[in-house]
Amino acid sequence: MKFIVPIIVLLSLGNLLYGTPLPKAVIKAYSQGKYEKAKSLLRTSARKGDVEAQIHLAVMYAQGKGIAQAYDKALYWYTQAGLKGDASAQYTVATMYEQGLGTENNMTMALQWYNKAADNKDVNAQYTLGILYYNGEMVKREYHKAFEYFKMASLQNDAQAQYNLAVMYVEGKGVTADISKALAWYIKSAENKDVNAQYNLASLYYKGIVVPQDYAKAFTWFKQSAEQNDTQAQYNLAVMYSEAQGVKKSYQKAISWYKKAALQGNIKASYFLGLLFYEGKEVAQNKIKAFEYWIQAAKKSHIEAQNNLDILCKESPWACR
Repeated sequence: MKFIVPIIVLLSLGNLLYGTPLPKAVIKAYSQGKYEKAKSLLRTSARKGDVEAQIHLAVMYAQGKGIAQAYDKALYWYTQAGLKGDASAQYTVATMYEQGLGTENNMTMALQWYNKAADNKDVNAQYTLGILYYNGEMVKREYHKAFEYFKMASLQNDAQAQYNLAVMYVEGKGVTADISKALAWYIKSAENKDVNAQYNLASLYYKGIVVPQDYAKAFTWFKQSAEQNDTQAQYNLAVMYSEAQGVKKSYQKAISWYKKAALQGNIKASYFLGLLFYEGKEVAQNKIKAFEYWIQAAKKSHIEAQNNLDILCKESPWACR
């Protein structure tokens, strides 16, 4: 099983507009490269309490496009919009305090603004608070609170939160363990293209855990995960093609997926590619390629690859290096 990755993914400060409309005069000035004029027009509206103008002005200062970048001024205008109840601005203020942009790093203020944004239904803030409570960062570790925030974000269709909720049901952290509910959230998350949920769901179908064993469904979900560059899913897909599990046997497709996995450093894929080229199974025998793939695996302490290199060395002196 793959579990929660303790990383807070912060949005780019230059991409927080959420489609709010710009006044025509500002659009015209901006498109003509008259950034100072655009800034002046926005500032006039922002000072009158126009939330959209405040956010756009904050973005201009954060990006520094056409004007001097000034995170302190960006923070000021995001704060003004946040005080008027804009959830995305509240979330951005929190990230700026956490990262120390335009101000000194201040985790207390960051937490206050994350809470404001989460209470205002900002899904990113809800997800972030879930991560903070799960990992015990900035706050005391409390799994039940992490669960509640992940659930809030999940109900807003956040795929990562849905995945984390499923994991918590599996682990029984913050909630009574319930594999059936975990499965339901894995499915929601996988359908929302979360690569880890797709992988875990495939694993459940492959092994027949909670659900009846179903190689066809396992193949479907491994494939979706593999297409998002999950290296273990790519390896598993190769195995399923070679063993005709849930799909028609195809050594060529198996080799293709082994190669994709090997390129991403999957040592098992490197080892099996070496074996295929050494034996000439479904590919032209090529001991040089076998050597190259086994070297990749051997460097990462794959014992069988190391042993096979010793055998190859005895057969072919050029491999003794």
